[in-house]
Amino acid sequence: MNRRTLYGIAGLTAIALLVWYFMGRNPSGPQTTPGATAGSPAAGTPSAAAQPGVKPKTGPSVRPPAVKTSVQEKDGKASVVVRVSPDQLLGTVNGTEITFKDLAPLAAGKAGMEQVMSAEHFEFLLNRALDRELTYQTARSQGVELSEAQKQQLAGHKAISNTPEAGVFDTLQHGPANTDFQQRDLAAMALQYSLAEKAGVPLPHVTTEAVSAYYQKHSAEYPALPAEPAGYEAAWAVIDGDIRAKLAPEMQKRHEEALNKYLEQLRSSAQITAAKIE
Repeated sequence: MNRRTLYGIAGLTAIALLVWYFMGRNPSGPQTTPGATAGSPAAGTPSAAAQPGVKPKTGPSVRPPAVKTSVQEKDGKASVVVRVSPDQLLGTVNGTEITFKDLAPLAAGKAGMEQVMSAEHFEFLLNRALDRELTYQTARSQGVELSEAQKQQLAGHKAISNTPEAGVFDTLQHGPANTDFQQRDLAAMALQYSLAEKAGVPLPHVTTEAVSAYYQKHSAEYPALPAEPAGYEAAWAVIDGDIRAKLAPEMQKRHEEALNKYLEQLRSSAQITAAKIE
């Protein structure tokens, strides 16, 4: 596995962990209320469109109905929340429908229950689901697939997710539904990274070439490198770390700007609809 692939996988994993921390810890995250039943037997299970290599069923885009809000009181405090049925149409990507199972994992016993969450959390999950589906469709159209290194990383993440935490009793975070959803989400992030790199989006990390180029221009700012190998390697390690620390913020900024521009181009070329909050 080369250093570029290793950096890319490490970056994806770090981002994914942050996102899943947010999804799992957000106090305004999904809650369930009984009474709403799923109208489709596939509700709560992964859709074919969310899996790499499976051609999505596309058709005319249908404008999703607005998502209604209500006031919920908890611990004496009132807050505005949205209520979403599991089988409710929430968005489309080139005709492929997005429902709640594409937004977040649901435990088997809660697959037919209405989901309640803050408007901000709903918008975050919906936008992420739309981008995820768009990524899969774009990857299929361009023939981009997961690399062996990415597959190995996903397998390792799955093994960790399936390992119960000591002293924790039956949490969704270690259930099959959550693990499968995380795998789809991580796979989409990996494919997005590959698509962006293919499109010429600069890498988010500092490359060896960039370090060398910087050193050639600023060698006078650093002590002379020793001639003997051991001393040379030790001195260069210090210089290399210093240069990477200087270049990292700019490289990351360039990557994020180019990536956002690339994603906006993908979105503008696709037919995407999303439910509005009323």
